[in-house]
Amino acid sequence: MRARFKRRGFQDRLLSSRLLTGLGALTIWLLCKTLRLTLVNHGRADRRPRRERGMVQIFWHSRILYLAYLYRWRGQTVIVSRSRDGELISRTLRHLGIVTVRGSTSHGAASALRASLEILARGRPVSVSPDGPRGPACRVQPGCIYLAARAAKPLLPMTYAASRALRLPSWDRFLLPLPFSRIVVVYGDPISVPPDLDAADLEKACRDVEQALNAITRQAESWFPR
Repeated sequence: MRARFKRRGFQDRLLSSRLLTGLGALTIWLLCKTLRLTLVNHGRADRRPRRERGMVQIFWHSRILYLAYLYRWRGQTVIVSRSRDGELISRTLRHLGIVTVRGSTSHGAASALRASLEILARGRPVSVSPDGPRGPACRVQPGCIYLAARAAKPLLPMTYAASRALRLPSWDRFLLPLPFSRIVVVYGDPISVPPDLDAADLEKACRDVEQALNAITRQAESWFPR
């Protein structure tokens, strides 16, 4: 009898989680449908998948929400941690037609790297937030650099800003656009890294990528002076 109640409790939690992530994905879709989009440094919106073929797309963890909507149902792959929060994020993204690869520097890094390399080799993009899953915010960790070097693929920085938004009290100060806001998505220039990185090269590449992401983030925010 006790085992039956445990199974029922587990199933209830699982159902609640699916319901929660489904509602989360629906909320993202409904919110983002109200936003008025401008793309900067990327040409026509319908050329996005072709231009980003086989690239490692990078963005700060706080800017994932609208990008998840923008790339819904486009065969997109995102690296997500194996944490409990990562599980919720992964399920939410799957409701938007986004494939997830599970792993981070602390857990599952090798399997995530292998899966990502296979996807990039097939000419499909892989996305990762280089300051996730726990920060420090806006500080590049070396995983994305190592992935790009191993795959011999460029990194593509991207970000966005909104005319009206909330900053949540999370470690990354998550950016939540408000309904019917204007939103600008800014792409940086692709960044190539050498395949045979030593420690000094890796440190410099982290600094360069961090500066590039911060620069386009400032550019995006300059569209909407406070």
